[in-house]
Amino acid sequence: MTNTSLLKRLLFYCGFILLQNIVSTVVFLPGVSDGLLAILSILVGGGFIYFLITRYQKQLATYNPRKIGETKITGKWKYVLLGVVSMFAANIVFGNFLSETTENQVGINQSFLVNPITITVYGVILAPIIEELLFRGIFMNYFWNKEEPTAKIFAVLTSALLFGLMHEPRLSVALILYMTLGIVLACVYQKTEDLRCSMMVHMLYNGLGFLGMFLTLK
Repeated sequence: MTNTSLLKRLLFYCGFILLQNIVSTVVFLPGVSDGLLAILSILVGGGFIYFLITRYQKQLATYNPRKIGETKITGKWKYVLLGVVSMFAANIVFGNFLSETTENQVGINQSFLVNPITITVYGVILAPIIEELLFRGIFMNYFWNKEEPTAKIFAVLTSALLFGLMHEPRLSVALILYMTLGIVLACVYQKTEDLRCSMMVHMLYNGLGFLGMFLTLK
């Protein structure tokens, strides 16, 4: 990879992150009913997902030495289950060291009380798809697509760090927690070579979390 191509990829990727931040603001639009906001989020988020998928597929069509996405999902369910269990285990372990609820979770809790349908649709369906495309699929194939052990290790660690910083920008236990969750998702993607698997892990993890929120809603 030349320095010019690396710079170009960095610029493109920063643009994707900026777009993701813009798309996520739709969920928090004031003065819009929950149902209408949910529909609007699906339309905007769905459009962004389509855009990311086309970029991801273009990447794989251009250079895909690991044959990512070319095998059936059959037989990979054990990694999905293991990924979900690992993420909850990490949450339990690091949760003991958190002095307070993370800012990211506080924002979700507050939005849930105002627009439960919208934040649930975004958190369980849209966000996992967007984040897996951005932080695993596109990122790891942009910068670490070589079939080398060191490339695989750095792909997992750097994608996890980026994922963690997007959820917790401060140096804290919460950052380590989100990085650990990112490592699990990246390992599932690396092991299965199928982005659908890490998406399902992410969706199930978030979905079970939102189910708990609904059960405790008063």
